[in-house]
Amino acid sequence: VLTSLGLALVVHRQWMSHEHLAFPTMEFARSILPEENGSGSTVIRPKSFWIAMLAIAMIHTVNYLHLWWPERVIPVNLQMNFTPLSEIVPMVRQGWGWHEAFNPRIFFTIVGFAFFLSKEVSFSLGVAPYVFVFISGWIASLGVATGGSRLEPHIEAFLNSGAFFGLFAMLMYSGRHYFRAAFGRGLGLPTREPVEPHAVWGARAALVGCGLIVVQIVGLGIEWPMALLYTFWLVLVPLVVARLLAESGVFFLNPRTYGCALLWGWLGAAAIGRASLLILSLISVMFLMHVSLAFLPFAVSALRVADETGVKLGRIALGGLVAVAIALAVVIPVNLRLQYRYGAIRAGDGWTSSFIPKVAFDNALTISRQLEAQGRLEASDAARGWNRWKLIRPRMPSVVAFSIMCGLVLLFGFLRHHFPRWPFHPAMFAVMAVWPSTQVGFSFLLGWAIKTFAMKYG
Repeated sequence: VLTSLGLALVVHRQWMSHEHLAFPTMEFARSILPEENGSGSTVIRPKSFWIAMLAIAMIHTVNYLHLWWPERVIPVNLQMNFTPLSEIVPMVRQGWGWHEAFNPRIFFTIVGFAFFLSKEVSFSLGVAPYVFVFISGWIASLGVATGGSRLEPHIEAFLNSGAFFGLFAMLMYSGRHYFRAAFGRGLGLPTREPVEPHAVWGARAALVGCGLIVVQIVGLGIEWPMALLYTFWLVLVPLVVARLLAESGVFFLNPRTYGCALLWGWLGAAAIGRASLLILSLISVMFLMHVSLAFLPFAVSALRVADETGVKLGRIALGGLVAVAIALAVVIPVNLRLQYRYGAIRAGDGWTSSFIPKVAFDNALTISRQLEAQGRLEASDAARGWNRWKLIRPRMPSVVAFSIMCGLVLLFGFLRHHFPRWPFHPAMFAVMAVWPSTQVGFSFLLGWAIKTFAMKYG
């Protein structure tokens, strides 16, 4: 929490004032708040707003009543069926997520958010799952498996990871002067770039938080070089998610990118060791399994609203830190009591009660069997210090997938900044190989089409 809040303070001015990111979710929230003089929002005053809202509300109400009286109430079908189109190109049926992508459901919220996005962003978010269905179907037709269990270094996970690293490199390059000045001032170094006090204190908080994370991971038995690499990725993923939220409004994202799988693919299981991989997998389950709910994107959004309403950022950051500390102190014991008294499944859901607790241990068992079959288990368990680096054997298919996706992100970012009519945003690569994208991609496309038509003819 400390690291995330510090990073949010550091990137706030760069993203809001220097790069002028759209913050579409927060722009929508701000648009329905009262004006500065206390009068109601200008968005909700017109009758056309209420007519449209009531029409959508009636659709949802009818569908809700259908759940209670299915024999009497006819629902409004919001799900499309495009599966017959797959017969034109049969290999897409072998693609990842093809069934969800070709049976989309219309989400009016997503259609509305598309109006707050630039057209190339909404188009890229909409077309991304269909592009990946085609690519993964083509790869599968060649006999190459792209997927696998979570936390494993399969090709899909490294495609996601390459996209995230490319986006991270782009955001660091675009804000290199301001970030260098903020962290330099945080370390007491003189800088020419003017930096706000909240960014300086944010840089200090982020550095202290990252240091404490490394100390904690080392205390669990992980050697410090791997702890540093893992902490880097543990911070990188929510930072990129926050960037995607601020720039393209992607608030429903569950990327399959985990630091344990990344180290496994780049270094090999023998170099890391099965015990270290188990520990890192458990940390990944806690912090990266549902990165949409990470603290950093919420902190970035809160600072955006606070700045526009004239609230001091340092004050809201300190208040938010205290609020989260109190929430953790209350929620953790209450949640544990509820789970132990009534059962974890009744207090949660089946997926988090059955799959999540097992996946790290299943992977550890897989690693043990692989190393034992290769005759490298004893050497891996006995390796200490720098001797582990002698056991490095990267998984080349995963490394190649990572490099290709990172290169595509950087290429599309370059083309977008140099050609005004370039229709694709590099964010599409971060969302194409994830399940939420197959759910909302069609709605983004629909919103893009409506906005394009309205701007051209309306």
